[in-house]
Amino acid sequence: MSAEVPRLLISTNDTGQYSRFEYSAPLLPDTVEGLNDTNNFFVGPRTIISRLSSATATTGQIQSIYPPFTNSSYSIQFFGPTVKCEEANSTQAEIIDRLLRLKMSHSRDNFSEQTSAYFGFVPNEYILNGGEVTDIETVNEISDIRMQRPANTSSNQLWTTYQRYVWDGTGNRSTVVHHSVCRLFNASYDVNFVFEAGNQTIQRNADLDVLNEIQYPVDDPFTPTNYAAHSYTAFMWVLTDQLVGSMGFWIDNTTHRKFSSISTPIEHNSLLGSVDLDPFFDYNDALYRQNSSTANKSMSDQRREDKDLAKNKTLNALIEELSFNVTISFMSSNLLS
Repeated sequence: MSAEVPRLLISTNDTGQYSRFEYSAPLLPDTVEGLNDTNNFFVGPRTIISRLSSATATTGQIQSIYPPFTNSSYSIQFFGPTVKCEEANSTQAEIIDRLLRLKMSHSRDNFSEQTSAYFGFVPNEYILNGGEVTDIETVNEISDIRMQRPANTSSNQLWTTYQRYVWDGTGNRSTVVHHSVCRLFNASYDVNFVFEAGNQTIQRNADLDVLNEIQYPVDDPFTPTNYAAHSYTAFMWVLTDQLVGSMGFWIDNTTHRKFSSISTPIEHNSLLGSVDLDPFFDYNDALYRQNSSTANKSMSDQRREDKDLAKNKTLNALIEELSFNVTISFMSSNLLS
């Protein structure tokens, strides 16, 4: 039996459909002779994709997609965004460390950050040349949820640094600092959907065919607006909004009391249980329970629940998984598919 099924329409050549994902505005307030006054500049993502990405990140699952029949299955192929993460090169790691030191050097209300466990940010674009940094001293970071506004100085990347456990040959563990770079790509999807009595199972028929990298749009009145880049960038925007910020340990400069702080939306999503955040929670447990007979015993039931949701995965693996889940979750809306 044949039936219509949802297919993601983020890459379709239809300006009206692109506007379901991205918000853009006229580049020129008035017509200027000789220039293309129909061009738009990218402002930010639409609220519908912000809502769906937040729901997906919180639950760690693809949102419910309306099936053609109660019991049905089908496979579809389409183009959509994906994020790939890799270890930062030495230059990128140097930049990340410099920005982290700069961040930690600033006190807040008489509190100073002593130890960082996680720092994630979007680097600005204008110092990137074909993906390579040309001047490391000019790199700035966006480490908070972004305000919607025209800005040609952002990027479709997420840079992170965090601590990870390693074990030596005798079973003793220590922490090492990792630096990662996640970038936005176009990809070819081949996905199988199975619905049985209200339950959905969604799996890839093959690994994603990762195609071209998608750069942050630099809009100008002389070049036709690349609305596909706008919509893909909107996707990356809402994804990084789930991941920017920091986790670390601070001290009250007056009382010298130490405390932990989580200043990232990761606090609200499924990445909180990543193995790469274990050092933070272990140190936090020791900090608050150092005088307790239960210190360094079994983890709390809340931490166990977070870790079960993350399935013992690294941050890089979870970020890539989140990008896949968010892309598929867009098909839960008949406005986006």
